[in-house]
Amino acid sequence: MENKVTEALQLDKFPQEYLEYFNKEGELVRKSIHGKVLDIGCGNARLLPFIHDKCSSYIGLDNDKEAIINNNLLKKKFSNVDFIQGDARDLKKLFSKEKFDVSVCLWNTLHILGDETLMLKNISEVTNDKIIITLVAKNSQSLKARAKYYDLFKIPYTIDNNSQIIYSKIWGESRAYSGDYFKILSEKSGIPLIESGKIGFMAIYGIFDCSRK
Repeated sequence: MENKVTEALQLDKFPQEYLEYFNKEGELVRKSIHGKVLDIGCGNARLLPFIHDKCSSYIGLDNDKEAIINNNLLKKKFSNVDFIQGDARDLKKLFSKEKFDVSVCLWNTLHILGDETLMLKNISEVTNDKIIITLVAKNSQSLKARAKYYDLFKIPYTIDNNSQIIYSKIWGESRAYSGDYFKILSEKSGIPLIESGKIGFMAIYGIFDCSRK
């Protein structure tokens, strides 16, 4: 199972739709980056090349031991970079003596961690300025591209076409979200939403303000 997960995180094997999305995602996130950055659920650290020159330090957090081992090789290329294996649901414990200027949580990591409202609040506890979140967009093009990804890596899955949720043993439940979701999340959490929108057809994004806590 671990080998299959590792293979499915190799950027050079991703479908073209994903690679185009990653570029758009990186350019969008870069605009808000400064100071100390926490990348929650960093995976293969795909964001790092886009933002390394704009942050004073970068910490990538992921619960996948193998991902962290692979990412540690990036320390030879990028300065002020570190990777930590840990459960993002324990943010306050992991970073009890540290806060970040910007925290990033990309591509449905927020959903995977459980209660999305609670997780946003927890992230705000370790963030001084902004939280940037992306989630899978709910539309037919996105669903088709996601299914293509699973097919490419021969990952067995089922689809609920009404909700556009994809189920698999490897990734669990992969949800899709409508464009107004971040407004709802802001109202539930009490954390102000600065900006939200679409990243092509693949995802939606929200930028939250932690400076007014």
